[in-house]
Amino acid sequence: MGKERVLMGKRLRLLGVGSLAALLFALACSAAPRAGAAPAEGAGPATAAVRVDAGRVLRTVDRRMLIGSNLALWNAAENFTAPELREWLAAAGIGLIRIPGGSWSDITYWNGHGVRDANGNADPARVKDGYPDIDYGAYAPSITVDGRGGIRADGWHGNVDVKTLHDYVGSIPGCETLVCVNAGTGRALDAAEWVRWANEVMGYEVRYWEVGNELEGSWEAGHFLADGSELTGEMYARRYAEFAKAMKAVDPTIKVGGAACGAGPGGFTEALLRDAGDYVDFVSWHTYPLRSVMPQRQMLAIAESDPARAVEAVRELIRKYQPDREDEIELGVTEWNLGLEGGLEVDMFGVIWTAVFVGAMQRSGVAFANQWDAFTHSRGGSLLFSQQPCAPKGQYWAFWLWRHYMGDDVIACSLEGPDWLRAFATRSDDAVYVMAVNASD
Repeated sequence: MGKERVLMGKRLRLLGVGSLAALLFALACSAAPRAGAAPAEGAGPATAAVRVDAGRVLRTVDRRMLIGSNLALWNAAENFTAPELREWLAAAGIGLIRIPGGSWSDITYWNGHGVRDANGNADPARVKDGYPDIDYGAYAPSITVDGRGGIRADGWHGNVDVKTLHDYVGSIPGCETLVCVNAGTGRALDAAEWVRWANEVMGYEVRYWEVGNELEGSWEAGHFLADGSELTGEMYARRYAEFAKAMKAVDPTIKVGGAACGAGPGGFTEALLRDAGDYVDFVSWHTYPLRSVMPQRQMLAIAESDPARAVEAVRELIRKYQPDREDEIELGVTEWNLGLEGGLEVDMFGVIWTAVFVGAMQRSGVAFANQWDAFTHSRGGSLLFSQQPCAPKGQYWAFWLWRHYMGDDVIACSLEGPDWLRAFATRSDDAVYVMAVNASD
C-alpha cells in the first residue's frame, strides 16, 4: 500500500491514491503518460515535490468523525440484519451516522405511541391541537406525516423505525449517532422527548442534535407556513432557540446545531448566528458541488476548494456575531456527495474525489461530516454499497484509506507539481502519513 521510513523518530508512511506510478521517499512523485497518449517531444514524466514539516501541527481533527454517513427510515430492512454490511462499516471506521434520513427528518415523529392502533397501524384521526396525539409514556414505531403535518393515511411510514436506526448505529464499534429532529412539522416538545428517551431511557448517549433539515428550501416540509407564506431565516432562528432550550433542559450536555442549509451556508445560517447564536453549539450545512461532468482536474479543484470556501464563510459569521465563541462552535457537513449520477466511471472517480474532499475538510477544520448516504440505491456513486451483488463501492475505499493510513494531526504540507495532483500530510503519535492523489485524465 505504501512505503515506510523513519523521520524525526516517527514512522513515515507514503500512500498513493489514483493512477500514481511512483511515490518516492524524497517525496517526489511521477506519473507516466496514459496509454495511447503522445507526450510532447522531449518530455519525460511529470514531476512534483511534496514538502512536509512534521513538527508543525496546524490543527487536530478526529478523522473518524469525518468518515460519517446517513441512514434513512426508507432503507430496506434487510440492510440492518446483514452482518457483512455492519462489518464493512466497522472496518472503514465510520464514526458518525446521521438519522432519520434527510428530508424525512421534517416529517418524522420519532414515537408513534398513542397514534398507532392495537394492530400497529397509524390512525390519521388521532390528532390533537393540529399535531399527532403522541403518548410519550411508552414507545411505538415512528410515524411520518405529509407536508401539511397530517398523519399519512397510506399506511407506509418507512421500512424501519427510529429504534432500529439507533440500535444499528450502536452496534458499530466506535460509531456515534447524530439526530436531525423534526423542526418542519414537529414541535420542540417532540424533540425534547426524543432527547429524554434516547439518552435517559435507552442510554444511547447521543451528543449531536440538529434542528431541522434544509428548511430554507421550497422542497422541504415546513418551509411553507399555514397561510402560504415562506419560512424566513429569522423565523427559523426563533424556532431553533425554542427547540434548543427545550432539548437542553432535558440534557444540558448535548450539542445542538443547525441550520443544515441545502446548498452550503447562507441566509438561514446568518440569521441563526445573529438571532440565536448563544444556543448554537455547531453550524451545519450540505453540499453537492458537482452538478455536471467536467474535466477531472476541475472536479478535483472543487473537491479541495468547496470545504475551505464554506468554512471561511461560516467562520466570518461566527467572528461577526459570536466572536467570543469562535473556538467553541463546531462546524459540520451533515450531507455531502459529488452531486453526479452515472455508472462505473462516476463510482471510480468517487474514490479520488472523496479522498481529496475528506482531506480538504480536515485541513479546513470541519469537525464532523456525513456522506449521503450508506444504503439508498441509486445509479451513481452516491452510496457506499452496491445492491447486486452487495459490495463496497468506490467512496467506501476512500474512507477505508483515511481510517487506516492517515492520522488526526494535520501537519504543514506544500506541493509543487501539476494541477491534477493533491497531497495531504498528517501524523499520529508514532507515524507521519502522506497521501498523494493523482487525478490525471
